[in-house]
Amino acid sequence: MLISLKHRLAFLPVPQTGTIAIEAAFRKHSQIIFPGSTKIKHTNAGMPPW
Repeated sequence: MLISLKHRLAFLPVPQTGTIAIEAAFRKHSQIIFPGSTKIKHTNAGMPPW
């Protein structure tokens, strides 16, 4: 997840949608970065990652 307070943007990664390319492009503009984890990245809404 990438968060830019300056640009008022939050990017939530979704598998199979070009996430790596988008994160690479916006990483330098983000103030808050939560590094991806396969355990969290492939979790559905009904199943907590812990």
